[in-house]
Amino acid sequence: MRAACPALLSALVTAIAFGCFDPDANEELVAEGETADCPIGAQGCVCTGGGACDMGLSCVAGVCEPGESESESEESEASEGTEGETTDSAEDSGDTDSGDTGSGDTDSSETSAAACQVWELVYDLEGSVHGVEAGLFGQGDYPVEAPYDDPDTVGPGSMTIVFEDLEGEPGPRGAITAYTMSVHYELAQLAELTVDLENSAGPDACGLTFGQREAGVVSWEPPTLPDHHSVGEMFCIGSLFICELIGLEQQVATPIDELGELPLSAFSFAFAWGSSSFEMPTTQVTNGEMVTTWEYQGAEVSRTLVDAPDCLCDALDDLPL
Repeated sequence: MRAACPALLSALVTAIAFGCFDPDANEELVAEGETADCPIGAQGCVCTGGGACDMGLSCVAGVCEPGESESESEESEASEGTEGETTDSAEDSGDTDSGDTGSGDTDSSETSAAACQVWELVYDLEGSVHGVEAGLFGQGDYPVEAPYDDPDTVGPGSMTIVFEDLEGEPGPRGAITAYTMSVHYELAQLAELTVDLENSAGPDACGLTFGQREAGVVSWEPPTLPDHHSVGEMFCIGSLFICELIGLEQQVATPIDELGELPLSAFSFAFAWGSSSFEMPTTQVTNGEMVTTWEYQGAEVSRTLVDAPDCLCDALDDLPL
């Protein structure tokens, strides 16, 4: 077997020692190392001057060997690294907890801002008057005043009215959201009538009736409190004829559970020094054999700026300015 050329052996040792392909050394190998038994570019033989080898071979340390060349290996590793980073990025993006960013299944009731804010004003109805005219039972006026268990008085009562926030003060557009009134009295003439009722409407966060304050006056639309609920009992002592006139049994407590509408007239408001009050003129509530009326007086007892639901904000926005 022919001995290897000293120059070829020296160049190979140099390439192996530094672990890389040396083009200058390889040119010397090409010039001195080609033989009939080991043609340039063949497996186990030196690479061409440009570092090329026959098909299926790669130039490794100046010698053609099966597999990828160092440059191809580096390109492959770089490509794999890029793909890995892309995959990791996609996985990281896929693993993002939408709840953490606020764009996923976050509870909107906890994070969403209020649609608007309104001033919630609570009014004591002390001083209001409930009028009754009941034919043979007589007639009477029953003021809302303490002691409330007296047969000649009624109450207590309250009403909640909200107004839009306008630069930190109650604006002109508003709504009634709640009403309560205890009605306990006695009426006696040719017969005796005892009334024991609890009246209410709401609370309704979306508003019961709406209006705009113009020159201090609010005309409500609708001009009633809808869903007005009266529950309790009425007791009649007298002849059967007289009791039946107003739909009651004789000397038996008649249960009352009625849902209807409470008529309203315009409210006249007075705002001054961070407080307010209102009045409603005498307004007929029921008619027939028993006619009743209400004259309201309201004095503000509390004022709070509160978040309002969309339904109330939209209803107030729909009112003309």
